[in-house]
Amino acid sequence: MKTILLSLNEVNFSFIDHYISKGFLKNFKNLLIQNELVKTLSEKEFKNQEPWIQWVSLHTGKNLSEHQIFRLGDIEKLKYPQVFEEIENKGKSIGLIFPFNTSNRLENAKYFIPDPWTETKFTADKSLERFFQLIRKLVNSNAHGKINSSDYLKLLLGFLKYVPIKNWFGYLKYIPIIKLPGIKAVILDNILADIFIDFQKKEPTDFSNLMLNACAHTQHHFFFNSTAYMGKNKNPEWYCPSNHDPILHALKLYDQVLGRILKFKDTKVIAATALSQQPHEAQTFFWRFNNHQSFAKELKLPNFKKITPRMSRDFLVEFENEKDCKDAEEKLSDFKMKRDGIKLFRLDNRGRDIFVELIYPNEILKDDVFVSDKFDVQIKNLLEKLSFVAIRNGEHNGTGYLITNFKHTLNSQIDITEVKDFILSNI
Repeated sequence: MKTILLSLNEVNFSFIDHYISKGFLKNFKNLLIQNELVKTLSEKEFKNQEPWIQWVSLHTGKNLSEHQIFRLGDIEKLKYPQVFEEIENKGKSIGLIFPFNTSNRLENAKYFIPDPWTETKFTADKSLERFFQLIRKLVNSNAHGKINSSDYLKLLLGFLKYVPIKNWFGYLKYIPIIKLPGIKAVILDNILADIFIDFQKKEPTDFSNLMLNACAHTQHHFFFNSTAYMGKNKNPEWYCPSNHDPILHALKLYDQVLGRILKFKDTKVIAATALSQQPHEAQTFFWRFNNHQSFAKELKLPNFKKITPRMSRDFLVEFENEKDCKDAEEKLSDFKMKRDGIKLFRLDNRGRDIFVELIYPNEILKDDVFVSDKFDVQIKNLLEKLSFVAIRNGEHNGTGYLITNFKHTLNSQIDITEVKDFILSNI
């Protein structure tokens, strides 16, 4: 008997129910008929309802106050074992693709492909690692042009090498819609799923994990375009056409992937979401620096040694000593938009590094200026230095979901920290 953990990041099962009622998602429908959907509860404070926190809680069986992994990039500091090491200690073979915010501490993994935002070692042949490093680059380029034509050529060659030939035809359906919002994220998840399923057919492992993120992405940015959304907000046509539903595209892919995985014989499937999303009703724009290094110099940050972009608008700034870090915190906390006085950054100072979120929520106009009155600094020409990422549509909700293809004795509502032991009991 083998076990697959299918991590469907932030998927809303209320949306799945809606689309089932419209005649879609037959595999989810059959699974929900046969097995009870379990709700998972996590942190109550909104600021702690982040996927890089909740997946760690699921993987370790510890809540935030225990595991202390508050921000993306902290995972190498984790003091507790993850479910993956405990499975390996049982003598089981393991293969993982994009396990969210997971440190690779495995000794004999068949493969370990980290998610695009986590700095930990790859376990893969060099060619496959290079392919996924390109995917990492593509994901982290997000709203600005770090990807060049040679990178796209290398991605194509990697696709031809690692996606089975029999699956190539299935990607043709994306060609007419590839420029529509959310579709590239769906294509990426499709590639991950094809590679994962091919691995499972050729060299199956006792335990494997696939994390898919396109639905989380499309919900954050295009929640209001879903026919399941009953609110009053609408996205502008220039942002996402009213007749386009990116979330449905993501869930249709997930339904297809689920159907393929359920065909594996002697395999237990555990699908979990860790959390979900709800509508973000206030209009909020997301912005990202095009060049973090040059912008930090314009801000006149003192003696920083390294800047690492994280997801979307976030970045980590590292310093040689605590004094420089404290001075930078003081400076960053003073910056605001001159036009409306709204602060630019939310900061988390950890002594010698600062996790920075660019939180300015409004549209940025041609003549707008960032200012620090205290330090007499002005940053002009903002539209040349920032890229528009998205209009926020969805925000995190601490309720997640779990469903299996086998009978179990779980209650209909459990804490997310209980999932780890449930996985271990089904290995």
